[in-house]
Amino acid sequence: YFLLAAEQGVIEAQYELGLLYQLGLDVGKNFQKAADYMRKAAEQGHAEAQGVLGTMYYKGVGVQQSDTEAAKWTQMSADQGVAAAQYNLAGFLLNGIGLPMNREKAIEACAEAAKGGYKPAQMMLIELSRGAGPKGRQEGETTVDGTSGNAIEALWNQASDIR
Repeated sequence: YFLLAAEQGVIEAQYELGLLYQLGLDVGKNFQKAADYMRKAAEQGHAEAQGVLGTMYYKGVGVQQSDTEAAKWTQMSADQGVAAAQYNLAGFLLNGIGLPMNREKAIEACAEAAKGGYKPAQMMLIELSRGAGPKGRQEGETTVDGTSGNAIEALWNQASDIR
């Protein structure tokens, strides 16, 4: 069903088929096909597909790695209110990935995600309020959750993992 609908241009089917290829559910795992279907849905304005495609570009999964493309698609998804994309956008802005480094805009993006109840964004805001910068706390320092290491980078990695 998804294949036929996706080929007929049904946006949600393109997104779902992209996820199926990404995860290898009911089809063989194929990241290139996943990216192709995500791109089709993303180009038609599917907010979640834009966010997933941004992560795929960031990680170079199924596509040539590109920080610029990662930031572009993540920004589009964030602008449509996808909390995970808003959080990822904050990470891009904090670290200057595909966009100029901008702590103020990063905090704004993170706050939007946090308002929506996105827990990693809420934790990142706590870290930022304690003065953590682009690289978070110093190696070995205790973070807000009692662990040691780089809190912002850990949260970034957690949130940007492809489903």
